[in-house]
Amino acid sequence: MDKNRRKNLKKVADLMNKQSNRPIPTSLIKSVIDVLDTLLTSEEIDFLLKMGINSYKRAELEALYGVSEDNFPKIFENLIKKGFIWSTSSSNGEDLFEMPPMMVGLFELQIPKGNETPQDTKFLKSLTKLFKSFEKFNFIGGRTLLNMYYKIGGPFWSIAKVESKQSKDRTINVNDSIDVPETSVLRAGTVNEIVEKYGKDGNIAVSNCICRQHVISEGGSCRLKLPRETHMWLGKVANHVIKHKLGREISKSEALEILKDVREKGGIHEIMYHKMDPNDLELSICNCCWDCCNSIGAYNRGQIPLYIKSNYLSTIPDISKCTGCENCIDYCPILAISMKNGKAIINEKKCIGCGQCEYHCPEDAFKLIKKTRTVFLPVLKKSKARISS
Repeated sequence: MDKNRRKNLKKVADLMNKQSNRPIPTSLIKSVIDVLDTLLTSEEIDFLLKMGINSYKRAELEALYGVSEDNFPKIFENLIKKGFIWSTSSSNGEDLFEMPPMMVGLFELQIPKGNETPQDTKFLKSLTKLFKSFEKFNFIGGRTLLNMYYKIGGPFWSIAKVESKQSKDRTINVNDSIDVPETSVLRAGTVNEIVEKYGKDGNIAVSNCICRQHVISEGGSCRLKLPRETHMWLGKVANHVIKHKLGREISKSEALEILKDVREKGGIHEIMYHKMDPNDLELSICNCCWDCCNSIGAYNRGQIPLYIKSNYLSTIPDISKCTGCENCIDYCPILAISMKNGKAIINEKKCIGCGQCEYHCPEDAFKLIKKTRTVFLPVLKKSKARISS
């Protein structure tokens, strides 16, 4: 790669980083540039640098590019399909186009249907390199720096508990208020509540999980056997995904069926926010496993810390119900449960309130209590990683 191209790709990376409350660290910028290099032509790079981080109507973008140019539609559509431009609706309903962040945005919109081309394979290999770059911090001083970096901005995603097998809510109330403002998506207790809301008021779209696609491209498979098509988009972002065929529109009932399949197999529901801003109502549901995922899974591989917002805490009100079957240990995504004298013990500081223990306990020993809190789990030493990278 020549110096000028590298310089311009760095500028694009910097612009995309400005679109997120949680930018990718500059120490990893070389790996980021390698990822962008697999996706962009020189003409597309020039276009993005002209566009910057402002929002434009299509006609304004065309004027910015040059109305005399015949190939504007091709470049414009290609950048949308590649995930470098996405749209929202203005107050009068007209589309406004802007550059998304890399996460959640660019990466999640790659290979939405799983039909890999040679360019897609190259992209996924560069993504592997980027994710593995975090491992260079896994030494005594490096882990401290990485933990500090993650703590600075606070949690930027949350965990929604899986629905109980019974139709009614089996949670036990504590003194926390559950009278939550309608605008605070972060406080939605269950993933089904979120789908119910957007199933009524907006569109829901689904596309392939980039993490699972990434594992498959490396010759692996999901240990939990979760399907690839599980990443959900809600609200205005869903409209963009559907309109430009970056995923497919699904009904509320289809969304609930996907969520049921995920939780039956041990997956959890991470709520990812637009521009990594927990106060932004545009969001997506990343149906994750402790294996493939590049948040929960990356924590288990000893690559990154885990910093999330949780609304629940798991408890065992009557320990006599526990028979020591260890189902809870098998399904806990962050190994917050251990056994002592044949009975389950919960590490409350580690519990993320996902509800997998409650859902899969054959003796109904677990109960979730409503307790809004943040959970910070420092990056694991390589010797304590649950899975190898």
